[in-house]
Amino acid sequence: MRSEGPATEADLVRRAAGGDQEAFAALVRRYQSPLVSFAYRYLGSREEAEDVAQDAFVRAYFALKDLRNSRAFAAYLFRIALNLSRKRWARRAVCAPGPPAPQPSAEAEALARAEWDRVARAITELPEEYRAPVSLRVDDGLSFAEIGELLGVSEGACRMRYHRARQMLREQLGYEAEATEEAP
Repeated sequence: MRSEGPATEADLVRRAAGGDQEAFAALVRRYQSPLVSFAYRYLGSREEAEDVAQDAFVRAYFALKDLRNSRAFAAYLFRIALNLSRKRWARRAVCAPGPPAPQPSAEAEALARAEWDRVARAITELPEEYRAPVSLRVDDGLSFAEIGELLGVSEGACRMRYHRARQMLREQLGYEAEATEEAP
């Protein structure tokens, strides 16, 4: 059966729930990279992120028939990945290893990379309730309403957590003086 144009997410979910393996494969292709990226930013480990993504897809596949709103598949999938990431994070005895050393290059590039690594480490050190809103907002470009749906909290709670996380990062990274100077 051939359809006109690209299939919508809701259509792919309905077909996959009906047993269409190709439809589910299309969903995996659509969300694998963003899901691995999300889990990586949460966990700081590419291998763990890939495991989380695979586990999330398996769990989502077996729950497709119970999914009430086929348009909410992405939020459901990311919610599974978030829960799996939280569990992995909680089981860790030590923090994730530091980022790889920057390759020798121009001094400015090395400084920028070092600063980014410092910020990324600081994000992984945020309390759990603040890590996900920052990652989803900054890296995935989700709205506060979308983040709220994904995390199961209100849009206002997402805004508060995001802004509190930014404040915590400024303090942790020593940017507080700069932020105060910019304020009118």
